[in-house]
Amino acid sequence: MSFIRRSTLGLALCAWLAGGAFASADQRVIVKTKQPYDDVKQRIAELGGTVTIELKHANALVAVVPDDKLEALQRVLGVDYVVRDEVIPDPHPRQSVTLASENPVAVSSDQVPGDFSTYGLELTNVRPLQTAGFLGQGVIVAVIDSGVSLTATALCANPSTATACANSSRVIGGESFVPGATEPGANSSLNAPHGTWVATTIGANVGLVFSRSGLFATAVRRYCNAVSTCSTQLNATQDLIPMVGQAPGARFFALKVFPAAGGGAPTSRILAAMDRAIELKQTMLPAMRVVNMSLGGATLNAGGDVEDELASSMAAAGISLIASAGNEGPSGITVSSPGTARNILTVGAASSAVQERILADLQFGSGLGALFRPDSTQQIASFSSRGPDADGRIDPEVIANGVANFVQGADGIPSLVSGTSFSAPTVSGIVAALYSVKPSATPEEIRSAIVGSARPGTVPTATSVDQGAGYVDAAGAATLLNAGPPFVGDPAPARDKVEQNIKKGAGIETINSSNFKTTVKTLRPAERREFFFNISKNTARVKLTISNITPELPPGEQNQLFGDDLQVAVHSAMTSGADYLDLSPADPNSPFVFLNSDATFTFDNPQTGLLRVTLLGDSTNAGRVSADVRIEEVKAPLPARIFKGDIGEGELTNVTFDIPPGTASATFRLSWENDWSAYPTNDLDLILVSPTLVGNFDGATFRSPELVTITNPAAGTWTIFVQGFTVSTGREKFQVRVDLK
Repeated sequence: MSFIRRSTLGLALCAWLAGGAFASADQRVIVKTKQPYDDVKQRIAELGGTVTIELKHANALVAVVPDDKLEALQRVLGVDYVVRDEVIPDPHPRQSVTLASENPVAVSSDQVPGDFSTYGLELTNVRPLQTAGFLGQGVIVAVIDSGVSLTATALCANPSTATACANSSRVIGGESFVPGATEPGANSSLNAPHGTWVATTIGANVGLVFSRSGLFATAVRRYCNAVSTCSTQLNATQDLIPMVGQAPGARFFALKVFPAAGGGAPTSRILAAMDRAIELKQTMLPAMRVVNMSLGGATLNAGGDVEDELASSMAAAGISLIASAGNEGPSGITVSSPGTARNILTVGAASSAVQERILADLQFGSGLGALFRPDSTQQIASFSSRGPDADGRIDPEVIANGVANFVQGADGIPSLVSGTSFSAPTVSGIVAALYSVKPSATPEEIRSAIVGSARPGTVPTATSVDQGAGYVDAAGAATLLNAGPPFVGDPAPARDKVEQNIKKGAGIETINSSNFKTTVKTLRPAERREFFFNISKNTARVKLTISNITPELPPGEQNQLFGDDLQVAVHSAMTSGADYLDLSPADPNSPFVFLNSDATFTFDNPQTGLLRVTLLGDSTNAGRVSADVRIEEVKAPLPARIFKGDIGEGELTNVTFDIPPGTASATFRLSWENDWSAYPTNDLDLILVSPTLVGNFDGATFRSPELVTITNPAAGTWTIFVQGFTVSTGREKFQVRVDLK
């Protein structure tokens, strides 16, 4: 997000440097306003803007407006608020292992043994539905993603050749929202694999023949056949391994929003695709009952975005929306939008020992899987985003396997992929099968049946903020659906403060002491303990000490590869997405660190709100582990306030400040009332211009407060700009402080 802002602000700054004031740069914005849009559209045109999208099933427009007209647009009668059109990043698996080198050969689904099983189908208890003939037939699933390949053999009735596949594909069409004359279409095999991975998770139906001596077939026999019939020996040299989704009779329609070459998608494009799905359901494709969205981005207003309104419109139109929770775990309050929408099915990721052991064999060597993952119970995947949401609601609603799912890409290559991107379509497939069971069901009934029948005890270490109601149970949901499921709502206890919301909604107590210490006892593998530490505006430093790390088992009985240890992650106060504080200089991209000895971490100038300290027994542990935890806070007087005011969306205000010669450092701090401790959150930016007219955009980020330190700053008059980047509350009070040393 900061890159987008700096690009925009950079254009404006160049104009300011040349002309003495900020000139206009065009901004793409989402305008929340009620239908009909005629009056607001006219005012946008008068302001020099252009409306590019008019949503039919939510009250919002998308427009391109000169930057210096945003304040005026915010004041237009009938406009509720204006927000920037942020870019949603391309969805990527947490990890993927290609099976291309195994050279599998596809055979038609009628060659798959009738008594076959796959462990993934047993985990969700969907086989009773499939054997009863409920395969998702008669249901169209829309996949809002990177496209779904027409020639994916796993989605064809006769996959023997690409031509035969195209002529018998259950991919019935698609539309692309990605501009560009050379951009592949929604059903092209040249697209990124993610969308086809998702679709094959939902409804693959193919047998793949692998060499019996290959790593994959060997691992499947070693780990999966020990608990199920996951592969069948065809002859002395070949095994048949089925790739079968939850709804192998469903059909697919691709709504492509991500370009083949990557680069993300603006939120407006996602909104347009959601809006179009509703329109298709109401016109050309009445059988479109399910929409899968394995994508997401950070949100300042969980449950209150335009995506949430479209989610409600989908339900009213008879569509079930299923979204991934996100791969931003292991800390809480990290579920991504649209997963934070109300009354949908948001899905987190579990991890089975069988699939993780198969994956480990492929990654580390044949036979090492059981050593890598000695714990045989179901776990929550460490990467799975956790609840609650900032408004206090429990998310995700349910969980499904999200580790080492067996899928096929747009280019036809099978892979093992991990992420909530694949636990969500597992549930989408079950929803499609449930619509086969009861075609007259409503999305509300489907959601209530899924949540009401979920199994909370499948993952023994999971709490409600990890897993919602529990592991999805397809057959249990069908029974409940036929009986008439009790309504399961999605109430939000939202107040002004996140601290209040999560206490009321999830029973979470926050820590307000400056010196907190406790002992975490006997954490099982993947079991999580989390501490929500309240950071005030004058917190200068937080010190975290982990000591007395004690595995329960003697060394000879611990994980044979690297022993049993503790996993630690520290998330900033940001209430959506991944903003983990750096614990390991050797691996700054990792959200956590593994510890087997005492360690101390210091965090200077943390963001205001709830810092999350998360401890887990390592998922690879053989036994339990204990440790002492101490969190200490150092407060310091804030520098003198030199600038304060209030600001609206898109507004820009400035003040000058003189820095004397010989100053060693200058720290500029911008803070505001509705920071990460508040719900919803506003976002302001700090831009500095030196006496020599050099711009500094280090304060144009997603942080709160924005903090910029300049060493040996140029003496003279500096200009401090404050911009209202996102102000959903209408106005925001702010203050700027400067500390000179």
